[in-house]
Amino acid sequence: MFWAILLAILFVYSDGAGKCPEGSTDYGDRAECVYPVNAKTNYTVAKQICRNFNGQIIIVRDIFENVIAGSQAALSIAANSQSYIGVMNANGTWINDDGTPLVYQNWKAGHPQTNASCAVESAQDYKWTSVSCDALHTFICSIPDRNCPNGWVAHDKMCYYFYDPKLALMNQTFTRMQGQNACLAMNANLTSILSESEFNFLKDQIATNSSMISSQSCQNPQALIGLTCVDNIRSWLDGSQFAYDQTLSQCDSSYGIINDTRCERSAYWDYWPDDFGYYRYICKKSLVSSFDLLKAHFE
Repeated sequence: MFWAILLAILFVYSDGAGKCPEGSTDYGDRAECVYPVNAKTNYTVAKQICRNFNGQIIIVRDIFENVIAGSQAALSIAANSQSYIGVMNANGTWINDDGTPLVYQNWKAGHPQTNASCAVESAQDYKWTSVSCDALHTFICSIPDRNCPNGWVAHDKMCYYFYDPKLALMNQTFTRMQGQNACLAMNANLTSILSESEFNFLKDQIATNSSMISSQSCQNPQALIGLTCVDNIRSWLDGSQFAYDQTLSQCDSSYGIINDTRCERSAYWDYWPDDFGYYRYICKKSLVSSFDLLKAHFE
């Protein structure tokens, strides 16, 4: 039963453009995606599905979160839906599913009832009703915001990794192939550059000055990017369409960028043969969440 429900959910899910899955909304104060699931099951299975999304049954801690959960359920499920939330009866005391006391509650008149064990929230008036945990209801998950891994920098729905050793102690260089392999090991590619705004962001991140690399030339400290050119055809290693060009029409095996007032070539992408060694490289990949990874597993 659990896997049938899970597969049904994954089948209808399509990746959203923001920090949260499509059909959910970002509640920034909690750094969570409020995700109503339009599949009816008991409370135990609902909890397991939320855990497999790297989340939990939503624990409502204030009126704002309660309204967000109810209104999102009305949009994603139905205006009259009743969805499980993370509230349960523990030996006669109603608590949050994580064992903490209820700091906020919004019970319907006559509830909670002593013979009930779980709670559902109405998408119509956001009131809570006590029910049996064995009853079949839709449910609402709380999934962490999508974030870049530690050490990565987020920009415009992408994550970037800047391999940038202590500039005064540079002692290892990377060819285009070595840099790409290092990125692939992190499920990424050497960065593509698809717009002027992205180029400006990257330049801000790699900026240097004479006090940082006074003993270095303006060649090796360039940051390797994922562009290559063969027979005057330029291509990005991540498969992106080549549409934004700062190569000055020069064709070569590898390209690097730098942002240093000492260097004449900081305004465009410098070109080098395949065996040229760079001290720095930039990796790029999409913002992901465990929700996305789980979905991909079933595709």
